[in-house]
Amino acid sequence: MALVFSQLLFPPHPLALLRRAETATLKGLGHALELTARALEESSEEREAQQWEEARPLYSLLNDLGGTRSDAIAVARRTPRWRGRREPVLQEIAATRYLDLLGNSCLTLIRGAAALDTVHRQTLAPTVRGLSGVLEALATAPGSHAVFRHAIRRTLGIVRGTPDTGPALPVAVWESVRLVAADILVFAGADANEAERAVRDGSLDITITARSNPRRQPTRPRRRRWRGRRGHGRSAHEVQNSMPRDR
Repeated sequence: MALVFSQLLFPPHPLALLRRAETATLKGLGHALELTARALEESSEEREAQQWEEARPLYSLLNDLGGTRSDAIAVARRTPRWRGRREPVLQEIAATRYLDLLGNSCLTLIRGAAALDTVHRQTLAPTVRGLSGVLEALATAPGSHAVFRHAIRRTLGIVRGTPDTGPALPVAVWESVRLVAADILVFAGADANEAERAVRDGSLDITITARSNPRRQPTRPRRRRWRGRRGHGRSAHEVQNSMPRDR
């Protein structure tokens, strides 16, 4: 019962809940890609096995992200102060769904990279490490418009000129790289069609949708103190003393 009342009186901030989950997921994805880059450089069976062991928590992170999304929806629906202000929450929920897609793209890239031969591994490693750095940067300031813009420029620079011809397996892996890049752009607020086009031709003409600030609380009506016309700005004692007395 006490827990129910505490949730009603002091409900968690749904945007803050989602941003914390986004940070954890982005950090996990960035770390997994960094491990992949190391494995590509070392080309060691032992390193590859360790890579999969350390990448396995990604599945739990993505599952936790889905749970947090459900919690945020429940808070927005049940809390009076958020019922009339659900649009920012819905916008952030949509962003977390794009993060789900990004997680799946990263896992596909990790699986494909593990199947490459030594030569193609060495070529791919710097690109994977670059994408890892972008994800780590996004995790430091979730929702920041400036960070989003920088991440988009950095991502496009990383994938610019990636090969799209050659043996089937390397081409498929590079396509996974471009898919990760496009998902990063969409998570950062770009339109999906614009993101795909930019990854293909390197265009920087991208519109970014700004996110809401979780520190801003829902607006409340101001309480105005009633003051009589007489005695404005004076205490009740002063007003009483100013009134004429019977002699």
